[in-house]
Amino acid sequence: MREMTTTTCSKCFAEIAETSAFCSECGARLKEDTVDSLYSEGSDREVYPEIAKANLLRMQGQYPEAEAVCIGILRRYPGNETAHALLGDIHLDQGQLDDAIHWYEMVSDMAPANVMYRAKLDQLRAYRAAQEEQRLKPPIELPAAEPAPTNVPYTPSARLWIYALLGIVSLILIVSAFLTGRRLGEDKQPLENTTNTNRAASQPPSPSTNTNPSNPALPPVSPPLPGAPIPILMNPSEIAFSNALQQKLNVSRVIALTNPLSGEWALRLRIDTGALTEERVLREVLMAAFTALELKPELMTIRVTLFVPDQQQVSDEMLFSAQVQRANLPLNPAQMTDDEVKGFFQTNRFQWNPAIPLQPGTR
Repeated sequence: MREMTTTTCSKCFAEIAETSAFCSECGARLKEDTVDSLYSEGSDREVYPEIAKANLLRMQGQYPEAEAVCIGILRRYPGNETAHALLGDIHLDQGQLDDAIHWYEMVSDMAPANVMYRAKLDQLRAYRAAQEEQRLKPPIELPAAEPAPTNVPYTPSARLWIYALLGIVSLILIVSAFLTGRRLGEDKQPLENTTNTNRAASQPPSPSTNTNPSNPALPPVSPPLPGAPIPILMNPSEIAFSNALQQKLNVSRVIALTNPLSGEWALRLRIDTGALTEERVLREVLMAAFTALELKPELMTIRVTLFVPDQQQVSDEMLFSAQVQRANLPLNPAQMTDDEVKGFFQTNRFQWNPAIPLQPGTR
């Protein structure tokens, strides 16, 4: 049996096998020909759970606990770069700029080829220089305010007396006009009541009779029809998008509206001819969503609502509405079968209006 030769670790002086690349006790690298960074001494692979815990504590605002975890890593692996950088971020979050610069100077010296550490260090140094320059600027001296005169008796100016006099005169005129108008109204009311009573008894008024040729009667104003559609105002971008969709879709009307707060778009379609079948409605909505998302590649989702005329042909009623996601959109909806179109809407949010019946046997 071949006897195994041993050696001593230069870090912890533990006895280990001579063929080992790392110390089994402290993890120190023993052979310089080990170039794999994943297995280097104190690499992130070995301390990843602790690094993750320290970063989570930092995001939760538990800075002393996060700093203690990083210090524990450096006691075992003084060369761990991530722990140095994380300590710099912990101090920076607390406003301790000098300490953050100190830790980033250390990690930049350890890894001079890492451009991210160097860029962060330069940024921190520039920020500290700006603070120092602001601190050294001489304060702006404001002109001293003139002291207020003391022991000066208050005397109202002539302008103040004029304003007061005008206010009193205006108040008197307003009260006089109110009382005069009230008295005239009381004197005129019995005469008007008597005249109207006699006129009603002798000759009933007719809305179609005009007794004054010089003042022709105005036609009566028709009240708005109940349920009449309200005109929709669109901005130039909505009009352009609606026109582009109108040219590509075979529907009677397309309206594209955007939410200025969320940036989301919604389409309103209207079909007034042909049979209302479930297959037709779903295909119209799918093609509208496909065309809209094709015209606007930046959109990830769009709401499509289909309207039809009501029974009195006065206003529009919502028949179907769906929220279509770009991630679920097929490559070529025109080649999909009716069953495939129905299956597509099962993966998207949609809503039918049960008050509007479709053709029998389609739903």
